[in-house]
Amino acid sequence: MDKIVVVCYDAQNVISSVKGECESNQCVFQAGVSEDMGKSILWFMSTPMAKTFTSNICETAVLKSSKVIPSFVTSSSYDSCQLSKSNGNVVKLFVRALPSGCRLKVKNAKIWSPTTPSATTPSESATPEDSSKIGSTVWIILGILLFILVIGFIAFGLVFYVYFLP
Repeated sequence: MDKIVVVCYDAQNVISSVKGECESNQCVFQAGVSEDMGKSILWFMSTPMAKTFTSNICETAVLKSSKVIPSFVTSSSYDSCQLSKSNGNVVKLFVRALPSGCRLKVKNAKIWSPTTPSATTPSESATPEDSSKIGSTVWIILGILLFILVIGFIAFGLVFYVYFLP
């Protein structure tokens, strides 16, 4: 019955007691269900912050900047590391262990994944302005060629008239 959910998060001041199995710049948040003396208990971070239950329960724990606060009444609290935020309010969470049958729900958060570069970069793809410039250039070149061709026909006609018709 022992099931433990382990989540690591980037932290500014890493407390060694909260580092757990995370990377050097991260702290751990754990929740689990265990059997203790024949009773099922739900715990956050450690067994002193626990609640016994006999049927399905739904409890939460809020990870704040310096404390873990469970939704049920308990006499203990647990220190946590200061969250390291990047790009405004982005906190990076890394799920290390999520046993089958367990759920991890993060509230008031958006799932973010890095954007992948497309096959064509913006400099390679033609914008509408670029295509209109290309179109204009083609028409200018065609106009010049047509002008040269007309001048050539006129010159040919004059030469033919002067030398071959008198």
